[in-house]
Amino acid sequence: MSRLHIADTGLFVAMGQPSNSRYQAVRRFARRNDVTFVLPERVYEELTIEDTDVEEVPIDTAIDEGWATVAAPLEFSDSVRDQACQLFRSAQTEDLHRGRSIEAIAAASVYGACRCNGRSRLVDDVSEMARVAESRVTNAYKTLNEELGLPAEPVSPSMFVPRLASDLECPDEIRQRARTLAEEAEERGVTTGVHPAGFAAACLYNAGQEQEQWVTQSDVAETRNVTPTTVRTHHETLEEQIA
Repeated sequence: MSRLHIADTGLFVAMGQPSNSRYQAVRRFARRNDVTFVLPERVYEELTIEDTDVEEVPIDTAIDEGWATVAAPLEFSDSVRDQACQLFRSAQTEDLHRGRSIEAIAAASVYGACRCNGRSRLVDDVSEMARVAESRVTNAYKTLNEELGLPAEPVSPSMFVPRLASDLECPDEIRQRARTLAEEAEERGVTTGVHPAGFAAACLYNAGQEQEQWVTQSDVAETRNVTPTTVRTHHETLEEQIA
C-alpha cells in the first residue's frame, strides 16, 4: 500500500508544469518511494482555477499518473474544519507526532474535532477516508485526548439515528421513534459500553417493526458495518428493557 502524504497548494505551485525539472523530481520521488500525495478538495480547487496561459494542469496530470489523489470530503462545517486544523497544529507544537504518522495525527485531529462538537462520526469513518488503519487513528486520538485535554463529548446512539435514517431513507415517523428509543435507553443506562452506531441501527429496526414496515436486520446492519447478530442482540435488549 502506498504511503500517503497530505499536500498543500504550495507544493504543486512550486513544481510547475510536468516538463519542469522540479515536477519530474517529485514524480520520481513518489514512484520510487511508493508515495501518494493526498490533496484536500479545497486545495484541488485552488490548483485547477482556469488559466488560459496554462496548457496542462499539473495536478490533473499527477492524478492521471497515479501518484496524487483528491481526498473525499466528509462534509464538515467550517468550525469543525478550523478546530481540526488547530488540533493538528497543537499536536505539532507539542511534538505529539513523534513515533506516529502525520496521516494518523491528521485523521485523529478530525475525529477529535467531531467529538468535541458532538458530531456523529466513528473512528472508522475518518480512518477509511484518510486511508489510515483504524488502530493507528485510535491510538493517535488517545494521545491527543490525554495530552491536550480535549473537551470531547461521549458518543451516544441517539447521535447516530438521524444519520442512519438518512442513509436508509426511512420515514420521519420511524426516525423520530428510533430517536426516542435511543434516548430512553441512554437515560436508563442500557447503552453503556455498546457500539453506538450498532445500537442506533437496532433502534431503527425496532421502530420499523412497531409499524410493521420497512427493513430487515441485515439492511440496517450494512449501513454501519455491524453484523446482523449485533443488531439482533440490541433489538432483544430494547424489547426487554425499553419497548
